[in-house]
Amino acid sequence: MHDIRFEASMRAYQSRPKPIEDLRVGIQNSLAFAQRIEHRASHLFSLAIDEEDDLKKFLFCFTAMESATHATFKQIQHEDVVSGIVQLNERAQRSGRSLFGNQKAKLRPLRDRFTWCVVAAWTHLSDADVDEFLELKKWRDDIAHGSIVVPPKGAAARAERLATRVLQDVRRGP
Repeated sequence: MHDIRFEASMRAYQSRPKPIEDLRVGIQNSLAFAQRIEHRASHLFSLAIDEEDDLKKFLFCFTAMESATHATFKQIQHEDVVSGIVQLNERAQRSGRSLFGNQKAKLRPLRDRFTWCVVAAWTHLSDADVDEFLELKKWRDDIAHGSIVVPPKGAAARAERLATRVLQDVRRGP
């Protein structure tokens, strides 16, 4: 008696010529984008995409979001954002700007900075994304403190989805 096993694999693709002007525009757009992208966060995200181990993927994605948060936070014109959110009355405008302007220094915890980035810069994100980040952060903290060894099932995929949304508009500082 003999065991017989068959395997087959096939790939196909078709290429089509593209007008040279479309190629030129695509290259120019790519170069312009490469100049603006926040390199640390994108590098960490790239490591996450290629990673098969869920723990490493989760940690790379989370660290990419953390890096993006700090990079974005540094770029925000905090007083301008506060002025747009809070209507200061004329009699105490200078004092109010000073008060709210000083709050930037108090936004040290990552959860506060992430939330502020959503409010002030990442207009494509919402409260649901903040909630998701906070849950992912809890798992990351649990791993860091030894409470758990691996993130819950599906956490790596959730971190990847949120990191993809966060990083779609994270840019390098001036």
